[in-house]
Amino acid sequence: MSVLFYQFALFFYRMAAQVAALTNEKAHLFIDGRNNLLEYVAGCLQFEKRPRIWLHAASLGEYEQAFPLLKALKIKYPNHAFIVTFFSPSGYVPIAKKAEHDYVFYLPLDHKKNSFQFIQLLQPEAVFFIKYESWYFYLKYLNDLNIPTYLVSAIFNSNQMVFKWYGGIFRRMLNCYSHIMVQDEQSKLLLHKQSISKVSVVGDTRFDRVVEHALGTKSIDTIDSFKASSKLLVAGSTWLRDERFLAQLQKVMGIDWKLIVVPHEINTTHILQIRKLFPGASLWSEENWKDSSTIIIDTIGLLNQIYASADMAWVGGGFDIEGVHNVIEPAVRSIPVLFGPVYDAYREANLLIENKLASSCETIEEVLAAIHFYEVEFSTSEFNRKSATFFEQEKGATARILEIISLKSYPL
Repeated sequence: MSVLFYQFALFFYRMAAQVAALTNEKAHLFIDGRNNLLEYVAGCLQFEKRPRIWLHAASLGEYEQAFPLLKALKIKYPNHAFIVTFFSPSGYVPIAKKAEHDYVFYLPLDHKKNSFQFIQLLQPEAVFFIKYESWYFYLKYLNDLNIPTYLVSAIFNSNQMVFKWYGGIFRRMLNCYSHIMVQDEQSKLLLHKQSISKVSVVGDTRFDRVVEHALGTKSIDTIDSFKASSKLLVAGSTWLRDERFLAQLQKVMGIDWKLIVVPHEINTTHILQIRKLFPGASLWSEENWKDSSTIIIDTIGLLNQIYASADMAWVGGGFDIEGVHNVIEPAVRSIPVLFGPVYDAYREANLLIENKLASSCETIEEVLAAIHFYEVEFSTSEFNRKSATFFEQEKGATARILEIISLKSYPL
């Protein structure tokens, strides 16, 4: 792919977003949030005298992945200002509201003029891009200006464009990084084959995040009361195909199981669709669950706490093309995790299956077989031991990243 084609692709992306913004709220936020953005950034930073560290994430999931690193950097460099940017409104909107960081901005679309001006305004001492985020002009200018720039928690497979004959521009982007920190050896080997040598295997910072989250998060008393002496299946980040599947599953699970459905998208239309699938279910907001065996969560931000009460989890997304959502968030609770058949691209899902801590299920019969396995054939003590060992081995990516930065003597 040439630079010219890359520019055309971004131009048409913006045009499509502007059209979508007429009817789609997310697209509207995407466009509106970038209106007069450079002027806004200049105004925010005009009196900032501290050295600056810039961390960029595509959306909320990547931000959660980066959070342990961001927290550790703040401790290590307390006199720096921290700037967090997002490509998507789904990351920017909730994090901008929290006021946890010095500055939170949208990332201007990658363009020769935009990118250079934005970097000049930020004047970062170091930059961290998370997982898949690579933008040609940003990386080119950061490299030209000799600003240390890292790609963190990256993961690669041979099907990605960077490894195709037409992926030259993506290989140029990767060569602009001061150092690339990947999740596994396969990613390192793939990069080495492309003569990209500044690579280290550090693991996935999400494991640090979920371990910290689990230690600091208790269950919700009302959820424990709802569960009572029953077993509880918590279905998190579900889509409509998951919910249809779960409605069929509930009919055969037995009266000793209760169900909580936490949809990925909470809006009036989706909640009504779920209620039709589960006629006797209660909404969380109604606070009337006495005679119900199913709760539909219609409030955001509760999933991690609800997992703390679960005996088993179903994670949504595994019936859709983009694949399963966050499987390690429930798994860290030492409970079996089930999900649909689309998971191959997710290293953590494969690892959990390899360690018999999770199962992929495409039919009701497969779910029932998995429940039998975890309840009858796999003792609780053995499961807990394997789970503890697994997470102990996988955590620590944040510390390894900090060690690499220190060893390389980059001028933070």
